[in-house]
Amino acid sequence: MCSISGVFIAERPPVQASLILSRVILDTIIRAEERGRDSWGVTTITQLGGVSEWKSVGKPSDGVKKLPAIVRPETRIVINNNRAEPTTEWTPNKTRADIQPFRHGDWIVAHNGTIANDRELAERYGVTPLSKIDTAVIPAILHAMGKRVTREWLQTFLRDEVIGSYAIAIANATRPYELFLACNYKPLYLTHYRKHNAIVFTSLESYTGSEGLHQRIHGPNIVAIPPYTLVHLTAQSPIGQYVQIHEYSLRQIRETKKALVVCSGGLDSVVAATEKIQQGYEVTLLHFLYQCRAEKREVEAIIKIADWLRCRPLLVPTAIFKDVIKGSRLTNTKEALVTDREGAASAEFAHEWVPARNLIMLSIATGIAEAQGHDTIVLGNNLEEGGAYPDNEMEFINRLNTVMPYATNLHHYVNIEMPVGNLMKHEIVKRGLALHAPLHLTWSCLESNTLVRGLRGDIPISQILPNEWVWGWDKQWIPTRVERCFMQGVKPVFEVTLADGVGKLTTVVATADHRFLKRDGDYVPLEELRVGDRLMPSNFYAGTPVRDQTYALLRRRNVANEAPAFAHRIVAEYFGIHGEVVHHIDGDLRNNSRENLVGMSRGEHSRLEMLGRKLPEKTRATRTRLSTWWKELTPMQYEAQRQKISDGRRRQLNHRVVSIRPIGTRVTYDIQTGTRNFALAAGVFVHNCYEGGETHCGICGPCFMRKAAFKMSGVFDPVFLHEVGDKYWEGCVQYIPPSSSQQ
Repeated sequence: MCSISGVFIAERPPVQASLILSRVILDTIIRAEERGRDSWGVTTITQLGGVSEWKSVGKPSDGVKKLPAIVRPETRIVINNNRAEPTTEWTPNKTRADIQPFRHGDWIVAHNGTIANDRELAERYGVTPLSKIDTAVIPAILHAMGKRVTREWLQTFLRDEVIGSYAIAIANATRPYELFLACNYKPLYLTHYRKHNAIVFTSLESYTGSEGLHQRIHGPNIVAIPPYTLVHLTAQSPIGQYVQIHEYSLRQIRETKKALVVCSGGLDSVVAATEKIQQGYEVTLLHFLYQCRAEKREVEAIIKIADWLRCRPLLVPTAIFKDVIKGSRLTNTKEALVTDREGAASAEFAHEWVPARNLIMLSIATGIAEAQGHDTIVLGNNLEEGGAYPDNEMEFINRLNTVMPYATNLHHYVNIEMPVGNLMKHEIVKRGLALHAPLHLTWSCLESNTLVRGLRGDIPISQILPNEWVWGWDKQWIPTRVERCFMQGVKPVFEVTLADGVGKLTTVVATADHRFLKRDGDYVPLEELRVGDRLMPSNFYAGTPVRDQTYALLRRRNVANEAPAFAHRIVAEYFGIHGEVVHHIDGDLRNNSRENLVGMSRGEHSRLEMLGRKLPEKTRATRTRLSTWWKELTPMQYEAQRQKISDGRRRQLNHRVVSIRPIGTRVTYDIQTGTRNFALAAGVFVHNCYEGGETHCGICGPCFMRKAAFKMSGVFDPVFLHEVGDKYWEGCVQYIPPSSSQQ
């Protein structure tokens, strides 16, 4: 709209100094012409209260150069305005009274902005401004108030009564030793000329002429007046000596404490949200559905975390990152994540960078916060990720906070906070434990000794390697390849006891949020399981005895009236292995891995059985032992073996939950497979927690830092967790003790 400029001089300057300051002011006025070219005006106040004015329509550069030295040794205050006239206040035939700075009595005012309620103010105070331009109402009111105008009154007047935008300079000719400067969201800069004991003010920093790093360091100090601030400049006494600067807030006091937490469901944002809740804030978890790899898992985590923290989740869908901006591995699922050095590479450089993600998300969050009355936005950026991701750097948030008053409407104050912005990952873990943050809801996993039902046999989850094949479920049994296996650290775990149809008990040890496949096809986290729930079974059935082994049988769709099929036949069909007979190369009938199966005719298979002597020594010895095992059985052992096979065939299709109990902490692992789940040797299917290559894959940069953080925090020490964690984790999931009646 306009620009305002000027100078406040604390003591009488020498002639040479007054000429320098005069040149500075004139140059500033000319530079400020870009903000106003319709009219300009300059008003000066001397030490004895004398007032001089120069005003004209047109560009300042056309008239200011013709002025004499406007700063003389007796000058104390200079105020300028370059006006860009808005269409709503266009005045066709301007007089000097229509050009700022406006004077009414002894009061002189220059203003940049608009006053929306100028007519209401004039009626309220019973004044008649000397111009129809809105700014003229201010000196009129000041003149009407007379000696009642104090700093306290002016602060209240600008804060609570003036509606509109302003950067304003207010002076009184009878008090040349003081000057008021105030702004809400209009800019205003101060430059201190120490040598001349003067303060120059103007609307933009560039108008001061301080360009380049050298000039900024060695030239006068330049500072911006913070938005919603009243500055009172005074000299020590009417005769001067030095400038005193007093600063007062123009922010309206509000009692609400509402925080909008940008939450991904990960460690950092959950700890940040917990901290704000404990500080007494009403928290809303803001989550963006921007079609990243982890979206489904993150949404589930957000819902659980919001329920745990008793706060409102707010989900905002957007396709801008994936469909418009593009260019990120996190939204382009066809491009593999960078996993060099188990994720260390991505911890040191932003390979998983999403262009301008935090900037865009915080912009949307600002709009939501302003509209819904949140005074604080919380981001879970941290010091460690700031080394690889620019928008995690603390300076990024600090710079955003400087522009927030210019991004929101009048008296809408929104501030961005970063509770863990100065912390490393391991420090965030410690703070999360101290705050009792629901860290258990951010990830899920299985205890390290949990046996996974692989094609080559049951394998501890901690020993599974990438490209291993295991059994999965997709409306029927299906082989599925392991894409990743990764350690998730020491976590509180629970033991689930299951019973099958013949009374056999098995147990599964997992974290509270690991999901199990129920008999009806739905997935439910462990914390929601109840005694009596029936789970989808992953049992093998005993086939016809061969030597001391039996072929593994299974019902493809787990339907009771379905005839069992040989597991090795299902594997052969899946991999396209054809033949009348599917032969196990190593002689182990339970090793149904692709490499151990070969198709052949019955004749070829018979001849191969006859040529055992030509087989490798290990295989030949195994087959010799297997061919004679039954001869060594006693009648009692033979009957026990027959009963075992019979029980296996009669085993029911459901696994019933018998009990759930916490058992402390364990080292936990998780795997990612090609299907949504994988089978456990305990006889059930559990969810593949990281389907689709989600963000918490265990081997990308963020995961690398998280694992290192837990390790550095000492969380891998069971003693530490026993002392700190057990008391907290004890209440995470409802404890259901085993009952003899349920057995």
